[in-house]
Amino acid sequence: METCNYCLYKGVKARAKLEGKRVIKRQSKFGRGVNIYKIDMWEKVPDTIIETCDSHPKGDDFHEKHFTAWFMCLPTSCAC
Repeated sequence: METCNYCLYKGVKARAKLEGKRVIKRQSKFGRGVNIYKIDMWEKVPDTIIETCDSHPKGDDFHEKHFTAWFMCLPTSCAC
């Protein structure tokens, strides 16, 4: 059995904490899903984040530098 998205997300948060960073979630602009970004504690999050698309193959600088994961859905509890 594979690890659920909730547990994977908790793992990303734990690794970020060890690195002295924080994790933010943003709704994907392209349909459903959640983008996960790992950033420094002091870093400001821009109001808009340009994701990877045809007109921006790597997204904007923030997306390219900090994008960590994408989840189709992110439940509120473990499903393992």
